[in-house]
Amino acid sequence: MSVKRKFGLFGALLISSTALAFPSQAETVARANGRCQLKENSYEAYNGYCTVKQKQNGGTTIFVVDLENGNRFRFSGPSRQQLHVETPSGIEQNVLY
Repeated sequence: MSVKRKFGLFGALLISSTALAFPSQAETVARANGRCQLKENSYEAYNGYCTVKQKQNGGTTIFVVDLENGNRFRFSGPSRQQLHVETPSGIEQNVLY
């Protein structure tokens, strides 16, 4: 079963950062604090404050999203248009960021 989720960021302030890249870790290229919204179809699962880190590991773009309620989501893929998400409950495809 394919589930579409949409994760929107509103009013986020991007701050560039330089991080040391280790072979097994992705380099952090940006960090933002703002409001996030997580929806599954029309159901709003979360709407509140969050922190987002954008990382780059070779040809893979990674977004690590920490929600104010303690949940963490990790979006990754070759581009923003082709992402999957890793959550505590597993990996879901067809994710819109």
